[in-house]
Amino acid sequence: MRSLILLSAGASAFAFGTALAADLPLRESAPILPLPKWEGYYAGLDAGCVAASAGPIGFATAPAVTGKYLTDPAMWPMRAPFWATQNGELAGGGVAGFLGGIQIGYNYRSEYLGPLVAGVEVDFQGVGAGNRNSGGATFARDILVNGDALSNSASGASSLQYLGTLRGRLGYLVDRALLVYATGGFAFGGVEHKIALSSLYANAAGLPIQNAIGSLATLTPQTGWTAGAGVEWMFMPDWSLKAEYLYFSLDGGKVRTASQAYPLAANAFGGANGAPADWTSSVVSSPRMSGSIARIGINYHFASNVAAAGHGGGASHGQEGGGGAESHGGDGDGMPKGGARHAGAGRHGAGGMHGSKSKGASHVADAAAGGHKGAAGHEGAGGGKEGHDGEHKGKVHTVVPAGVYGAHMVGAGETRFAYTPSYGVMRGNYVGSSTIAPYQVTQIPWIPNSVFALPNFFAANPTRTLRNAPDNMKMQMHMFHGMFGITDWFNVMVMGSLSDKNMSMTVFRGPNGSTPLGPTNSATQGWGDTMLQGLVRLYEDDIHHLHVNLGLSLPTGSISEEIIHMHPSGVFFQKRAYYGLQLGTGTYDGLFGFTYRGKLDAWSWGVIYRGRAALGENQSGYLRGLSNEISAWGAYDVASGLAATGRVAATIWDRIHGHDVLIWGAQQGTVPDYQGGERVKLLGGFEYLLKSEGMKPVRIAVEAGAPVYQRLNGPQLGQSWELNTALNFGF
Repeated sequence: MRSLILLSAGASAFAFGTALAADLPLRESAPILPLPKWEGYYAGLDAGCVAASAGPIGFATAPAVTGKYLTDPAMWPMRAPFWATQNGELAGGGVAGFLGGIQIGYNYRSEYLGPLVAGVEVDFQGVGAGNRNSGGATFARDILVNGDALSNSASGASSLQYLGTLRGRLGYLVDRALLVYATGGFAFGGVEHKIALSSLYANAAGLPIQNAIGSLATLTPQTGWTAGAGVEWMFMPDWSLKAEYLYFSLDGGKVRTASQAYPLAANAFGGANGAPADWTSSVVSSPRMSGSIARIGINYHFASNVAAAGHGGGASHGQEGGGGAESHGGDGDGMPKGGARHAGAGRHGAGGMHGSKSKGASHVADAAAGGHKGAAGHEGAGGGKEGHDGEHKGKVHTVVPAGVYGAHMVGAGETRFAYTPSYGVMRGNYVGSSTIAPYQVTQIPWIPNSVFALPNFFAANPTRTLRNAPDNMKMQMHMFHGMFGITDWFNVMVMGSLSDKNMSMTVFRGPNGSTPLGPTNSATQGWGDTMLQGLVRLYEDDIHHLHVNLGLSLPTGSISEEIIHMHPSGVFFQKRAYYGLQLGTGTYDGLFGFTYRGKLDAWSWGVIYRGRAALGENQSGYLRGLSNEISAWGAYDVASGLAATGRVAATIWDRIHGHDVLIWGAQQGTVPDYQGGERVKLLGGFEYLLKSEGMKPVRIAVEAGAPVYQRLNGPQLGQSWELNTALNFGF
């Protein structure tokens, strides 16, 4: 009986405990991390360093003659021994510096490959040279019986301007998230071969020694091969980091011819007898370029990167109850409780927890500028329809002035296009923060910096001053933008521009003085540099948004535009346009910045910063200094779809470093020191959202303004006013 009582008591206790346990909440198991799949397409950015060297540069020169050597038959026998084609060879040198760019690839896996991953990858990088080595040669000859001599010298260097590869990859998974791989394939690159040429004239009659210099540069596409190895780590289901080493070799043997001509006066060299304008043409052979790359990169994998086996395709936290019950280990009665806790997060992500409060109804984001996608049906905890994944998901639209670009982002898979023409006028010559009259410009000494900067160009006058005073410059720029959402928080953007620049100036007579000779006009038109950027969202809530941008400017704009210009002697010359009239920078530039914007009720506001830094000098021997611009704005919704905007913008940009010896003339636009400055502008305008049934809204924006402060490294033209417009649409 005692045993039976004890057994009954134990059974009762067990039953009570079971019942009590049934009333306790089920303990959820730890979430199962998805396995990297290592399959499908991917794209990303990379940066690193490069060290390369080239073989010797072979060259041949065939100079031309000027003055009486050209026009007087009696002088021809005397010139014959001197005017022979000269051949030589210069050390190619090398280059070491930074590189950065993009890559796109595809990974393939099969049950037959096991832990092996096969793939293909293409990449493209711009190279910013940190230092460059060069070689040189010098030779001299007597050109007249009286002992006059001309000493010629040449120096040359090779540098890598860009590099791309198309490679196969074969890797081994040493861990589910770690891939070690070998790679190799086709390589292509742009190799610049640069020769600086000079002629030093020594006159036996006692005239000053004079020097003429010029440069020739050829950018030659070359092809070859590459091989290397790397390691890639999948640190998140769709993101990976890689470190990679590549050796490359670009074949040489190509030959390029570059021409150079100097429109010197007959007495520019050697007084009345005239003398040669040497180095009118060169034939340059392109040597082999080879070197090494060490770089790191980040990739985003587009295909679903979660292995399905054992993970239910993500249904453990999704909206389907059955898969969730198994993952949580609950029974049929327990799953509704556990599943309900995760349905909101699994279905809608973090956004589902933020409710549906809408602010600023007059600018709703289903009308977002640039086609921000308006999405409905994302029910939050409060039961509303407004999502929380950004403007592209139905958030309130933040108003941005017409002159600000890259301030919005789009959602995953969405596209936005924009056309933003702008117009401006430069007027008034500034020295510091003060303006000076045109005749005062002619009192400023000219600092020669090119082949045409000869001391006796105007009868050996040592007091030569600036001879041209700009009156105004009218500018148009037509920018085209395209943006695509890789994810909700990562966008890529490409921008290009067409520009039209027209400068009017007054030319003053002779080497000095303030006697006007007459007006002259110079203009250039064409495509500018192309910018590629990535935008990464760092933070966003119902009011605030913050993202950063990082990218690269490609030198697609010309830096060798030419103009027809009046010389102070009254003669018209065709020559290379001034720095301010060139269409591009000629350099690969790093782009960086951030954007903060906010919206509360009818008010919008924001701050945007943009920086630009050249990664090396261009093929003409110069680079533009660091540029920084910051803008702050506010806006108010005055009516449905219509908002007024106000903005203050401050810019600081550095001078030009180095110089192009072919940009010559006694004009402030030829002097690198007369570039750069500081400027603050005030601008006002409006934005309107045009809505049509069944279509995304179209954004139309306009703003105009003028500087309130300018401090320029002058003499330099100041800005008078500008007008910015924008047309945005998306799908």
